[in-house]
Amino acid sequence: MLPAEESDHIVLVITEAFACGAEGRIPRGYRLLTESIQETRRLATAWAGEALPIWETALERFKERFPTEWYPDQQG
Repeated sequence: MLPAEESDHIVLVITEAFACGAEGRIPRGYRLLTESIQETRRLATAWAGEALPIWETALERFKERFPTEWYPDQQG
């Protein structure tokens, strides 16, 4: 189970990322999410496996909400 502090952190970062996207700062929002994914992958905690799908889903939703060809991992 995710600790409350980590849940709060996830909510705050996702909120900030989407706010950045809404302000037109798509690269900043994207970096917030991708850096969080990378950080979570490096963690050796019992709850990291629970947090990772949350971050990945947030990134997918971010890219759907703010479509652009800028994304470095864009296919095609």
